[in-house]
Amino acid sequence: HEASGEREKTRRCVTCKPLVHAGEELAAMPDLSSPVVLLGAGGSGKSLALRRMMMLQKTGKVDPHVDADVVPSVGVDISHLPLDKKQSLQVKEVGGAMMPLWPMYLSNSAAVIYMVDMSDSFQLGASAAFFHHLCSLPTVNGKPLLLVLNKMDSPCLLHRSEVDVAFNMDSLKAKLGDRLTVLEASALTGLNLKEMMDWTKGVYF
Repeated sequence: HEASGEREKTRRCVTCKPLVHAGEELAAMPDLSSPVVLLGAGGSGKSLALRRMMMLQKTGKVDPHVDADVVPSVGVDISHLPLDKKQSLQVKEVGGAMMPLWPMYLSNSAAVIYMVDMSDSFQLGASAAFFHHLCSLPTVNGKPLLLVLNKMDSPCLLHRSEVDVAFNMDSLKAKLGDRLTVLEASALTGLNLKEMMDWTKGVYF
């Protein structure tokens, strides 16, 4: 669904209708030992979004005062998001500089979060092309995918139509069905970070 009117300006989450093609099966519910892999080009906001999600789990609210000064990830960072006193889920953030190596981190993953910088027109084409490549990999088959259109607070925001064309969104929806969720967000302001956290937890429960 996509929100409309005033609500559309502040919150938009698209979950495609169920559709599974021949030869493609939905993955079984994973256990907590399988990580969610967080991918995206350098500067797309992965680290800040993950920091906010950590704070959200600890405090129950999106803290507007979270330190936004982050250093771009150059390797692999593993974070544990607490679910309760005994359980936590693992998020494996892989730096944008490691894009050619991203596929090797997907084999034992539970799901993929892919972040796109909505203020960077120069990276849009490459980001879209690599997302399509990831979706074609056998190691991603059947796994949930969250496409996060980040930096919706940017004054230099790309038009949603540009992103839809670059990602060939209609084709993605037809191919991936209910495995694909598209979420407009802002790691800086906290827009839809709760929805991002809920999606992540929903991978397992």
